Amino acid sequence: MAHGIKVNDKVLIEGDKGWHGLGEDRASITPADVRAAFPWDWQMEDILLANGNTVDGFKAVTSEGQSVGVVGDGYTMIGIDDVLSLAESIVVSHGTGRIVSCGTLHGREDFFIDLELGKEFRNGDDVNKPFIGLSNNAVGTRHFIGGAHMQRMVCANTLNLMLNEVKGSARAIKVRHTKSAFNRLAEAKRILGIACAAFDKADEEMQAMIAKTMTDSEVNAFYDQVMPLMPVPGMSQGENAEQYEAKVEKIERANRKTDRIREGWLDTLQTERRILRVPSPNLWLALNSVTKWAQHDRTVRGESDDPMMRLWSNRFSDGFDRTNDAHDIAVAML
Repeated sequence: MAHGIKVNDKVLIEGDKGWHGLGEDRASITPADVRAAFPWDWQMEDILLANGNTVDGFKAVTSEGQSVGVVGDGYTMIGIDDVLSLAESIVVSHGTGRIVSCGTLHGREDFFIDLELGKEFRNGDDVNKPFIGLSNNAVGTRHFIGGAHMQRMVCANTLNLMLNEVKGSARAIKVRHTKSAFNRLAEAKRILGIACAAFDKADEEMQAMIAKTMTDSEVNAFYDQVMPLMPVPGMSQGENAEQYEAKVEKIERANRKTDRIREGWLDTLQTERRILRVPSPNLWLALNSVTKWAQHDRTVRGESDDPMMRLWSNRFSDGFDRTNDAHDIAVAML
């Protein structure tokens, strides 16, 4: 099952039942609601053989008397209330966000909580709402992981997207289920608090870019840095006229493509100006004209066969790199 929701699992979702239709639609989700929906916690018990002996070195992980998995006896269990308490201390208790989904997956092996921060970031035609995701695996398949991401978790697929998004982030936290686990969870409060502060910084950057108005020549200078035209080289020593003409044609063909792309950026910028009724271009609109192309309009190899290829590119590959390069150039212009 792609959604990973088994018979004994439960998922709470704010505002809908999820794409799979298996979630409980809640008008809101409070910490008390989470505790009421998941009144149990995992237990570690001896593994008994038929002769009454126990298996040395291993423990059974159970939930309400039902087997969930097996772990080593040095395993430290991070419970549901530990995850919920972390969520409360990071976001909910400060009033800067709320729980928008939570639940168990894979027969109660996994538990997750997703927190939506009270911010929105405009990116071309998109309005991005950042989340702080917390994920715990009860049988040691994965560390406890928490970090910032951009798509609400409602199933195993979206859990995996979150894990891939945060795994390389300096503002994410991974906690192994060892004796030091609870010291690391205390550190998680600090690191994930930094992640919340990073969204504040992003908001400040956005406002600064909006405030930086640009002339047409400054917009073109920004585009020149993001995607410059290739200079036409001179003839190399030993190169004949036919070889040189072929080289020049290749470069001119690439430059014509670059011109078309940049014309599209400018059209996007002017369209956004009209929609938002902005009197003159600004750096935020110029950046959005590039990121809209990078994330929505640019040709992505293999997308015709698999629409997920664009999502993958935007999150982990070429689209991600192009978006970040444009962002860094824009920030340097502030």
